[in-house]
Amino acid sequence: MVLNLTVGRRRFQRHDGILRPIQQRLEASRLELLNLADQDAAAYAEVDRCLKLSAHDPSARAVRRAELDRALHTAATVPLQVADTCRGVLGDTWEVANRGNRTVLSDVMVGTHLLLAAVHSSNVNVHVNLCMATPGAEQQALAADIAACIKDAVRFSSRTLDRCTERMDQSR
Repeated sequence: MVLNLTVGRRRFQRHDGILRPIQQRLEASRLELLNLADQDAAAYAEVDRCLKLSAHDPSARAVRRAELDRALHTAATVPLQVADTCRGVLGDTWEVANRGNRTVLSDVMVGTHLLLAAVHSSNVNVHVNLCMATPGAEQQALAADIAACIKDAVRFSSRTLDRCTERMDQSR
């Protein structure tokens, strides 16, 4: 919304070269997040299916465990992709905060908080699925990846929120 109220406007034309590509990336991220929502629902359905598999005899237990681990890995990977997409968007928010229409900076701030919440929420979902899976190197790698997303997201959001506050204070 902020970019729609900035890009193409005469008052902000000098920033179009920077903001227009960001606007395109944000639209691609929006579509990616919608796709990931569908993937998350499918991943949950697969975990649910695996949990219902028979585990009465040892061979059935082994098959169930293998299928469940595969499904849990997918179920952890999807929210990691959500977090990574949100991290990418947060990486672009500083330019929006710095060059965007000052009258809607509060929307940049709200969006920043929501993106950070999405990253933290994704972290919960990654860890819930990892806790149910058989421990291994894949789980450690996913845990390290989500930790990196959180670290970057916190840094990006702090920088953006600070810039919004500075610009809003300048307009007083």
